[in-house]
Amino acid sequence: MSSTAIEIEHDDGRVVRYRRHQNGKGYVAVGAVVDPSAIVLARAYVEPGAVVGRGAEIAADAWVREDAVIEPLATIGTGAHVGRGATVGAAAVVGARSTVPDGAILERGARVADDTPLGLAASLAPVEPTSPSTF
Repeated sequence: MSSTAIEIEHDDGRVVRYRRHQNGKGYVAVGAVVDPSAIVLARAYVEPGAVVGRGAEIAADAWVREDAVIEPLATIGTGAHVGRGATVGAAAVVGARSTVPDGAILERGARVADDTPLGLAASLAPVEPTSPSTF
């Protein structure tokens, strides 16, 4: 029989308590908010302060860091990493083994291919138009 709660000591000495999510049996930290309809599969972790919306799916081995927001119906692929404070918009898809950096914003419906490490310069948020080029 598997445990319904575990405690993990992180590198910085913090001890974080996780409970298994009812839908998929992945680990959700105390202080994270995960909608009951969301799926968090086994070996996935959702850290304190993170929010996972209605119908979102977090695949096995994925990691949703502190204060990240996964909006409704978004999908986080197997082994993907969503950084601290990042937002994955509604119905967006982060491919398997991809990385969304800390603070990044993926707009509603955005798609990130498998094995894509988005760099700090990458942004899938709207960009304000600049003045026309004079070239």
